[in-house]
Amino acid sequence: MLTHRTDVNGVCHGKTLVPAYYTATVFVREGKHWKAAFRAQSAIVDPMKAVRPAASALWTDGPTLTDADTQTLLRREQPMVTAWKDHDAGRMDKFFGPEMQFIDIFGDRIATRAQALKAWSGEGCDVKSFEFSGAKATMFAPNFGVLTYRASYDAKCFGQDVWPIWGTSFYVKHGDAWMWSGGINVLAGVDWATTPAG
Repeated sequence: MLTHRTDVNGVCHGKTLVPAYYTATVFVREGKHWKAAFRAQSAIVDPMKAVRPAASALWTDGPTLTDADTQTLLRREQPMVTAWKDHDAGRMDKFFGPEMQFIDIFGDRIATRAQALKAWSGEGCDVKSFEFSGAKATMFAPNFGVLTYRASYDAKCFGQDVWPIWGTSFYVKHGDAWMWSGGINVLAGVDWATTPAG
């Protein structure tokens, strides 16, 4: 996975683009060549200036798939997010792979598992419940898969409501266990051309 910041000065359909964002691109090797298999971007914004997208409640992707791959990765994702809800670093640690990166809904990048464990076990968020919908796994190799889903929360982080997100998690199989190895979250329904910048 390659992550990078991009600064932008431009207009799209008459609207000024968000000036900066973080991108995550996953490459999969096919023969001698590395090919892009997934790409997403999260605008870099000031959380105190962010506005809930008007379409956030409408952005869905149908029902969660019932195939074995989707259900296998969901069985890892749900207890891991529950551990985040409970501020339990010990439980989260059991789901993390040895290396990882993560980009959140405000374009903040976490570069190591130690940073993630510290940030996600802190007291900044009060999460009562969460719900996944539209989950789907895409398997690019026997030991690598991507899980996408929409998540909604009854929660506050640093005093602000947590809005629905489109989540993506990257899983790598180590032995018999699928380990969370990175991800990127994007605000559901976000309009990049009108998102307030930090």
